[in-house]
Amino acid sequence: MVLLNSSSCNLNWKPKDFNFISLQKNKNSLFNIKGINGLLVMFICNHCPYVRSIENKISKESKRIKTLGVNSLAIMSNDQLSYNEDSDE
Repeated sequence: MVLLNSSSCNLNWKPKDFNFISLQKNKNSLFNIKGINGLLVMFICNHCPYVRSIENKISKESKRIKTLGVNSLAIMSNDQLSYNEDSDE
């Protein structure tokens, strides 16, 4: 897998708020989950070999940045019916 760096970033871009239900069945929203110093949003895939290889690091770093006031949110948008590995379990 090739890692690419983004050549530009629109730092003034603001996302639209949306609601979601967590794996623990809690209702929340993007703006509500943001920490005092920000929010890290990750788009992941449970069956991706790269994501699987760093899942412990994702957990560890998410806990670490929470102590800095930055919450994290991982979004997995794959079809769970097509990929059993992407189920909520």
